[in-house]
Amino acid sequence: MDEIPPIELQVILEHIYAGHKIEAIKHYRELRGVSLVEAKQFIEKLTDELRVQSPEKFVSKSKSGCMAAVLMWISLGGMSAGLLIAFS
Repeated sequence: MDEIPPIELQVILEHIYAGHKIEAIKHYRELRGVSLVEAKQFIEKLTDELRVQSPEKFVSKSKSGCMAAVLMWISLGGMSAGLLIAFS
């Protein structure tokens, strides 16, 4: 297998570090013309190696995304209920 051009490898690495594994797989498939299974195996192996070598480069996923949305919805719901009572 030929070596991946540095510019293309950088794009794949950026996707992996950002947690966009599917985008990395798509890019690798486009670049190499391999099957989905081969691309997935390559990206997963590369991801595992990178996590060992440079764990600090990985973007941690926000754990407050859904919860923040739920809390916002609840607080807005409470505010609108209060307004309904106030103007009744």
